[in-house]
Amino acid sequence: MKRYVDSKKNGMENKTVNNTSQAEARKTILVVEDNEIVSYLLSVILEDNYNIEIRADGKEALNYLAQGNRPNLILLDVLMPNMNGYSFLRRISNKPALGKIPVIFITTIDCKKLMKDVNDMVVGYVVKPFEKEEVVSKVRAALTQ
Repeated sequence: MKRYVDSKKNGMENKTVNNTSQAEARKTILVVEDNEIVSYLLSVILEDNYNIEIRADGKEALNYLAQGNRPNLILLDVLMPNMNGYSFLRRISNKPALGKIPVIFITTIDCKKLMKDVNDMVVGYVVKPFEKEEVVSKVRAALTQ
């Protein structure tokens, strides 16, 4: 049985997608993405195998993490309002409990240059528009490192 918990904040949804029968055994992925369609597509692609938390920007994601939540992976948009992906990474990278969470950038910008400018938390990137197989493959690889 799937359960959806939605709350409206600043016009965006904070969403939890959770399969209650397997919740404890499943890994959690935090999707930080301001585009609702992209967030929805990522959740549809991944929700059968993972618990998905969606936040619309870096500030909302920081609030989620400040509540003690520790996802196994973060899918992070680079260009967002309020707090972009770079600022979000800078804020969490120096915190021991958060700095070890792997991150995959979800982006439309030049990824070769992007990967040179980021820290060790970023284990890969997916270019928008993306293919389901690429997302699944990169998520699996990041979670088995």
